[in-house]
Amino acid sequence: MSSFGPARPPATAAAGLMLLMGLAVCGQASAEWLPRAIPSLAPASAPAAAAGQPLHYRAHLKVSPSLVDRPDAKDLWRESMTLALQDIPGPFEVFLNGKLIIKSADVGAEAPKRFKVPPDILRNEVFNTLVIRLTGPAAARGLTHAPVFGGYLDEVRLDREWLVQQGEVSPEDLQPVAARPATAAYAPEDWRPASTVLQAT
Repeated sequence: MSSFGPARPPATAAAGLMLLMGLAVCGQASAEWLPRAIPSLAPASAPAAAAGQPLHYRAHLKVSPSLVDRPDAKDLWRESMTLALQDIPGPFEVFLNGKLIIKSADVGAEAPKRFKVPPDILRNEVFNTLVIRLTGPAAARGLTHAPVFGGYLDEVRLDREWLVQQGEVSPEDLQPVAARPATAAYAPEDWRPASTVLQAT
């Protein structure tokens, strides 16, 4: 059973209402991805959430060749890739370059939970596209903790603004891009020694 965590202050709830108002201004779904910080809460009382629409978060990562190329038989670097998520009180899916890599009913609030990232999906010399699709109660609230993409020894905390869209998205929006996006883009120099305390798995 997932935990919804502590009660949120009115100011945070108001920020979430503004998020959904901005996303729903074009009708059932936004015509564009809008930059939003995390936490960006989307209260269930908002019309778009009540209609049961999904909420998508998108970021882009350019990674070192060690996470793409297989250097030896052990393949330690690529086999160690994970995505840590926390406090998602409802169904969600995660896509990497258009491929579904994670599907879960929820994630608890106590500590980040680590999910394995399959090898052979990341690509060299492009900004790989990571999309988190929230539905149900998860979409009604939005992400409240920055995801962490981790390797064998280091990690990148995805704590900048994300690109967010309400409703369904195009398959092309899930694909990697060649040029660095202006928002939600991370490069190898953004990685730091791993320090995330994880939930036992």
